[in-house]
Amino acid sequence: NTAVVTAVLGRGVSVLPDRLFYYCLNLVTVLIPEGVTGIGTGAFAVCYSLVNVSFPNGLLSIASDAFNSCTSLSIVNLPDTLLSIDEYAFAWCSSLINLVIPESVVSIQGWILQGANHLQSLTIPFIGTNIFNPSELGYFFSKAIFSNSYVTANDYYIPLSLTDIIITKATSLAAETFYGFTSLTSIILPESLLEINAKAFMGCSNLTSLVLPNNLQFIGAQAFTSTNLSSLVIPDSVNNIEVNILMSIPNFVSLTTPFIGSNKDVSQPLSYFFYLVPNQLHTVVISAPYDTQIADDCFNGLSQLTSVILGPNITVIGENAFKNCTGLTSIVIPDKVYYLDSFAFSGCVNLSFVNFIEGVALIINNNAFESCTSLTGITFPNSVVGFGSEVLKSTTSLAFLSVPFAGTTKDEDTAPHVDNAGTSLSRLAYMFSPFIPTVDALSFYLTPSVGISSAQFYVPRSLTTVVITSDTNLGARAFAGLESVTSIIIPSNTTRIGVAAFRNTGLRSFTFPLTLTEIDVWAFGDNSYLEFVSPIPNGVTTIWRNLFTNCTKLSSVTFNNLITTFGEAVFANTGLTTFAFPNSMTTIPAQFFMNSKLVSIVIPNQITSIGDESFNNITTLTMIRLPRNASFTAFNNLEYFANCINLRIAIIPASIVTIPLNVFRITSITLVNYLHVYTDASVLPTGWSGSSPNFAVVHLSTQI
Repeated sequence: NTAVVTAVLGRGVSVLPDRLFYYCLNLVTVLIPEGVTGIGTGAFAVCYSLVNVSFPNGLLSIASDAFNSCTSLSIVNLPDTLLSIDEYAFAWCSSLINLVIPESVVSIQGWILQGANHLQSLTIPFIGTNIFNPSELGYFFSKAIFSNSYVTANDYYIPLSLTDIIITKATSLAAETFYGFTSLTSIILPESLLEINAKAFMGCSNLTSLVLPNNLQFIGAQAFTSTNLSSLVIPDSVNNIEVNILMSIPNFVSLTTPFIGSNKDVSQPLSYFFYLVPNQLHTVVISAPYDTQIADDCFNGLSQLTSVILGPNITVIGENAFKNCTGLTSIVIPDKVYYLDSFAFSGCVNLSFVNFIEGVALIINNNAFESCTSLTGITFPNSVVGFGSEVLKSTTSLAFLSVPFAGTTKDEDTAPHVDNAGTSLSRLAYMFSPFIPTVDALSFYLTPSVGISSAQFYVPRSLTTVVITSDTNLGARAFAGLESVTSIIIPSNTTRIGVAAFRNTGLRSFTFPLTLTEIDVWAFGDNSYLEFVSPIPNGVTTIWRNLFTNCTKLSSVTFNNLITTFGEAVFANTGLTTFAFPNSMTTIPAQFFMNSKLVSIVIPNQITSIGDESFNNITTLTMIRLPRNASFTAFNNLEYFANCINLRIAIIPASIVTIPLNVFRITSITLVNYLHVYTDASVLPTGWSGSSPNFAVVHLSTQI
């Protein structure tokens, strides 16, 4: 009936018959009463003028072609009781702009929107026949060839006008769900979604953003390939990701993911997600809600990366993981990392800040931070149990270094009290390079090879401060040769300083921990800048030889009164100007003060023995007084005071009756017996020579 304009149906009808208003060309409005549960096949088909349809609550089904070709129908409000929509139900509704299919619907047959070429938004519970049989979006449209107002999406024809889709309760998106759907600009996915299968969004070239639901578990291969996403957050719920999910997205800049690889236990390089990582990618966050690793070469060579945030459950950072990430400026290493592999951050030339969170026992392997030339300071945590070689090779700007120990492992040392004790493994320099660095000028480096000519290291001259935070037993040559280092801080409970541990550094001062019990040979030798050391602690009872040899600016040292043994040449060639003998000292070993800067010295009465050359070549020495109760009766023919060219007064006790020539060789005095004072070398006793005039020797025959 083409004359019907408005149809108000009476009650008592439960299902509208098939073709009830078929071809009612002038029908504009239909009011379907309560109690109607079904709309029959073609009931309103070809009602070109139909604009308004009022659907009752309780409606359960809409049969095939029910509103086919209702070209004026623009608004459809379906009730929440609806369960099924059959094929072609709204086909060719060309004025339909928005369609909301309620969550109550459990069955949708194909082609329901074929020809709806002005549809802009679609809200739908799932895409497919039912929630258990997902399919491509084109299933709702057509495979027939239409005009230019459609986009070809995986051989389906979808209106170009459709840009927004909301899915309300699906658990799965089928493979290629939106494949090639270039008009899609916005999609909202339900929290119920568990899986996105392969190529689901592939080719959605206008899709710039996407929020993945928090219960998602699986993402299939190439799921987002060739979209226009700029960023993506993969939720922590995801436990499996197939390859190349983000391939061919040139403007992609930021990724958050729980892991990098197929799952948390199978780590892969970042290229696993991209095939070719886009040049614009600058931020990666690995949330790591569970233990996972960063694979070897994960970010290798990604110079565009400026920010990488590692989640709390990262356990391993693989070999070359961040190598040559030249845009990276900072990194925080989580507390569960137990292995930082070789070259992990090598070549990160702009890396200026590294923060280790104290945690599990950590091994840092070879060359981990090699050529991090912007790194000015680094603090390694106390949890480090081992270092590989050359960890800090070519870090040419490094000024501050804090480590739990020097060398490869804590307490690394060899036989004590021996000049060549220790190996490269006990030295801080082991963290640097044993070979000539590949830079234009060696002026960047120190070459501390003291005592081990076969193990020369190249340490940056920029290094000025070193802090040892844990090791209380400093190994042999721990800091030897670090001439640029002016400050070395060690633990307050340190008990031992090994052979040559601080030899030839740039130290200006040093405070001994009160817990110290041993300072080994040459421990502070060759420190030409050292001016002050604190008193030797009471726990130290032996002063090993050459302790301060060649410390030319060191003017005084205070020993405790419990030291019982003194080694040779302790102050040889130092700046020592005064010395207070401890009460426990009974012997002056050989070369003990040789070539120091003493001006006068009074040797206390408890000294019973003086070693060879103990005062040799002290050019500043003008007076010496030997102990008045010395038990020895003669000097041996040794050069005790030889070459003290300004020595003019020697007060010698009566107990010494014989003084051989070489004892005072080349001094400003001439030796005599008893209480004689000579002013003229011409009257010297027979056999004395090598002296200058203007001398005074007081040889006491009685005590004073």
